[in-house]
Amino acid sequence: MVGSVLVVTFMLALPVWALAQTAIPPMHSFGAEIAVFWSIDWVDDTLYIGTERSIFRFRPAHDTTPQHWRELPDDVELSYVTQDGRFLIWQHYIDSQSFIIARETLATRQLTQIEVENGEAIPYTGYSRDGRFAAVLMPDWVTRVIELHVYDLDNGEPLWTANINPNLGFLSAVVFSPDNHYVAVYGETSTIPIWDIETGTIIASLEAPTDDDILNDPGFSPDERYMYVTGLEHLFVYERMGETWEHSVSYPLNEFYNQLGLNGNGDVLIGAVYPTGAIHSWVVDGEELVRDIALSAPESSWVLRAAISDDGLWVATIDETAVLRVWKRG
Repeated sequence: MVGSVLVVTFMLALPVWALAQTAIPPMHSFGAEIAVFWSIDWVDDTLYIGTERSIFRFRPAHDTTPQHWRELPDDVELSYVTQDGRFLIWQHYIDSQSFIIARETLATRQLTQIEVENGEAIPYTGYSRDGRFAAVLMPDWVTRVIELHVYDLDNGEPLWTANINPNLGFLSAVVFSPDNHYVAVYGETSTIPIWDIETGTIIASLEAPTDDDILNDPGFSPDERYMYVTGLEHLFVYERMGETWEHSVSYPLNEFYNQLGLNGNGDVLIGAVYPTGAIHSWVVDGEELVRDIALSAPESSWVLRAAISDDGLWVATIDETAVLRVWKRG
């Protein structure tokens, strides 16, 4: 029937051999003896690692340690290398109420910069996979004004600004769909609003199946048909139905995942277990998720960043102690 949604709950068939005793240990681990790591991005089989002052490059199949690659300007808050390796993006504060977003074309060193006025709001930024768009979420919880600003980094111009209902709850992150059609914001809320990037209008809102659940870390499938979202006790799959996404499948979880990531090919999903730092993975086929291998962390540490290569072979994390770990899934 058109418009109906079949909701199915699957119990994950998790055999004993898939638990921690057979989990794969990290292939590489690096700590503060090299640098304090802040960000990680895969470009094919190469990991780009951002620190406060520079970027390291690491090829885990060939290198024994990360290699220094680029210096960054002073006071950089975040750096990002796009998945196609074309652009390097960084942001740094001018003062407490404004900051710069800079995008450098790596082949030509062409630089585009945008100055963003955040006022009293604490900004949260996100970038599209290809480096064309930037989104800045600005929640001011004193005035209860929440704005989403989207910029086109190709020409350095703002596209649009949206006002967000503060009653949604605490919002703190932005994610783009792979083909730059949509942008979504999320945080500690049971609703994830989604905007059309071209028009700046809300086209859908993901709703938690229960009012007391929290939706976090949404990820779009490559064809944008499915979205994968973690909750407090379930992993949810939403399917595109016309102009919106509807809840389709719920998978019960035995752990809480504070990081969720889908690879670029859309066939491997990873989740970082809080607070142990272990990584669990699923093989993805549309709405069907099958529990795959586990990746162990030698010490219990909260994962701050998790990244998976587009082919799903390599996984990297940065934990709360600034330790970088790299695993090979295959």
